[in-house]
Amino acid sequence: MKWFSFPPRLLDSFDDEIFERLPAFCERAKYFAREHSGLMAQINNPIEEGIGGRHLLAPYNPGKLRRILARMLDESEFPAESSTGLFGGNSNWRGPIWMPVNVLLVQSLRKLYSYYGNDFKIECPTGSTHDAIGGGE
Repeated sequence: MKWFSFPPRLLDSFDDEIFERLPAFCERAKYFAREHSGLMAQINNPIEEGIGGRHLLAPYNPGKLRRILARMLDESEFPAESSTGLFGGNSNWRGPIWMPVNVLLVQSLRKLYSYYGNDFKIECPTGSTHDAIGGGE
């Protein structure tokens, strides 16, 4: 099984009110974006506005996010069948960690949606022709 890096709690979506309430944070974010343009090409720029004037703090840009989600939504990457009796045989249940991890992933996807909206689409599952993550069918 291949692993991917999707740090679910390393992102947040917020509106302009945060910049208004925290002007020092806003100035530092602008300074960082200006002084580190090479790095900003690799991560999401928190100064850029998404839908509804929202901002996104995320350690990846849209291209990297698409690659992460393509792997995460690939059914061949995360098979549900178990070949051992360790987890109860052919069972989708993999222990008590899976439910909280799934909650974190869903929360992160909702934050991403609040920034990108319906314009950001990706195949779900990967390789299908069905769009998801952004109001697709």
